[in-house]
Amino acid sequence: RYQERISTVKEAHIIQRGTRKCKARFKLSRFRLEVAVEFAMNRERNMLDFRLDPEATTAAFDQARGFWYVEESPHRPGHSRIFLSAKLVCSPLLPSFIVDYAATKALPKATCWLKPVIEGIARGLPAGAVDVHGVDHRAALLKPTANEAGDRVPAAVHPEWHPPQSVT
Repeated sequence: RYQERISTVKEAHIIQRGTRKCKARFKLSRFRLEVAVEFAMNRERNMLDFRLDPEATTAAFDQARGFWYVEESPHRPGHSRIFLSAKLVCSPLLPSFIVDYAATKALPKATCWLKPVIEGIARGLPAGAVDVHGVDHRAALLKPTANEAGDRVPAAVHPEWHPPQSVT
């Protein structure tokens, strides 16, 4: 589903799947850069950590790690906010025009898929479906807001990031 939802993902293959950890290989952008990623879910912290798979070779990046973080919106009860924090270090072997393209075109696309995909998923949930905290996100996502365009929220204070633990 990655390539259906995220335009910069051209191919995605799950290599290993566990209850809290997943490994995948991706081909990214029109340059089809190959990347092997390890994801580690931390439900208690509402985070999904990611990093380069240490057991695989990835020529495009020397380092890539970060997290997705979800919290309830303090300004819109029943709504969630999702944050992405990432650090990427490109390989010096990567041509500068590809690095420039990634910085100006591909990275900004890293989150633009999120809202339409999540809203589509919410429409498919049964009424009253709740998350692990008992919050009905379907109702919240589909509820119209009076001033959505003007709803500005301050920058969030993210929890301290730690590299993913080896979990299965």
